[in-house]
Amino acid sequence: MGTVVDYSIFRTLRACRQINETSEQILRDVQKMREDANATGEALAQSSQTLEQTLHQFDLARARLHEVGEQHRRVMLVVEKIMAESPAFRP
Repeated sequence: MGTVVDYSIFRTLRACRQINETSEQILRDVQKMREDANATGEALAQSSQTLEQTLHQFDLARARLHEVGEQHRRVMLVVEKIMAESPAFRP
């Protein structure tokens, strides 16, 4: 046969069960937040690495552009010298 349980004991047991269920849900939520934080950290690390690579490529492109500019300047100096010295360019 069943046991007669006082209503106050029943309420206490029900409250304990609700506290336990809530605690389990909180633990699941904390675990999910930890997983999300780890995934975010990995994404940030990847983004940082990509940014570093992009900055390196930009630095290489800027150096190359500077080299090309210097080469163009040297060519233009030669062209100006030729134009100044050549009778073909005199009026």
